[in-house]
Parts: sequence; C-alpha cells; structure tokens
Amino acid sequence: MKSLIKLACSLSNLLTQTLDLLSSLAALAIRLYILQVFFSSGWLKLTSWSSTLYLFENEYKIVGLSPVTAAYLGTAAEITLPALMALGIGARLPAVALFVFNIFNAIFYPLLLKPEYSSALKDHIIWGILIGIIALYGHGKISLDYWIKKKLCKDYQL
Repeated sequence: MKSLIKLACSLSNLLTQTLDLLSSLAALAIRLYILQVFFSSGWLKLTSWSSTLYLFENEYKIVGLSPVTAAYLGTAAEITLPALMALGIGARLPAVALFVFNIFNAIFYPLLLKPEYSSALKDHIIWGILIGIIALYGHGKISLDYWIKKKLCKDYQL
C-alpha cells in the first residue's frame, strides 16, 4: 500500500512539473500574441503618422486630451507596453496598463460599440481576457522578471 501511495505521489509530482512548464510556455505564447497584435498596430500608426493624426482628430473620441497628445500616448503605449510584457519586464504592471489601454480603445472608438462591428469588439474582449490572465497569474518562468528574481533579487515580487 505504501508503494502505491508513493507511486501516486511521484506521478502527481511529475504531472505538476509538466503543467508548470506548460503554463510558462502558454504565458509566453499569450505574451507574444499580444505583442504581435498591439505592436503591429502601434508600428502602423508610427509609420503612417498623418493617418494616425487623422484618426485621432476624427474617429477616436478621447475626452480630456488633444488629438495630438492622444496619438502620441496611444502609439507609445501600443509599442512599449506589449514589448515589456513580451519580455516579461516589470512584473504585472505592463499587463495591467495594457489591459486598461485595451478598455479605453473599446470605449473611445465608438464604431466598436455598433452591432455591425461586433467581431472587432469580440477581438478586444479576447485580448482583454488574455492580458488579464498575464496580469493575474504573472509572466511565468520564461521571462526576464523570473531571471531577475532568481539571479539578482531574491525579495523581488512577481
């Protein structure tokens, strides 16, 4: 009986270690997917600046910011936040900021709230869920934060 319990414990430990590795790989896949989505959008805004300014002046309705300021902040957020998140730098802060940014995108782009744009709104919901997973559960072991914690700063909270 003891050997059966010992075998069950060993199998459970092996399963746990395997799932821990898979969860880190899944977190990396999510981070790379979010990088591709948001960085591509930011890069397009950066390389087509006149179109970006047009969008912020005529399409996006950001309350309290000038269109130029909103364009700079939005473009910077789309480029830097997913890059930090993909690398796993800053623990969960870039994920939380990108989560809020995604909500602002959905709110301040009125077309997303129309029924004929429901698939675009669905994309923002999916992105929000994926970003929320990273914000709630962290970057995993395949990240610079994990390396920093393990090698340099034992008290660093992930």
